Amino acid sequence: MSRYKPADRNEELLYEITIDKLSGIALYLVSDASGVESPPHIHHTWAIIAGISGVELNRLYTITNHEKMKVNEVKTVSVGSGEVITMADDDVHSTEVVGHQSTYHLHLYGCDLKSLPAFSKRIFSVE
Repeated sequence: MSRYKPADRNEELLYEITIDKLSGIALYLVSDASGVESPPHIHHTWAIIAGISGVELNRLYTITNHEKMKVNEVKTVSVGSGEVITMADDDVHSTEVVGHQSTYHLHLYGCDLKSLPAFSKRIFSVE
């Protein structure tokens, strides 16, 4: 991993590994610092996240109001070394890095993240 610097305090690092030109499937290495959180958001594509090191807590939500972008939490899944979580294109989740170690996780998506709407347009609030 020396080629890919681990996230420092408050950092979220995204390393593009490869994007398949035909299918658009994209693989990234993500390193988030301890304590880093993301708000509830939707990817609009399927995702497979595999833990390499560090622990990321994923909160999964059900959408209660599409127009107002509101959700309720329904489940929590911890993803650490050797663990995997899968999500459909309409799943909503948030993340939080727990413990003292920065994460390294592989993220495989059905499309290049640059082709998605801006992150700010994919964020939900919890009811």
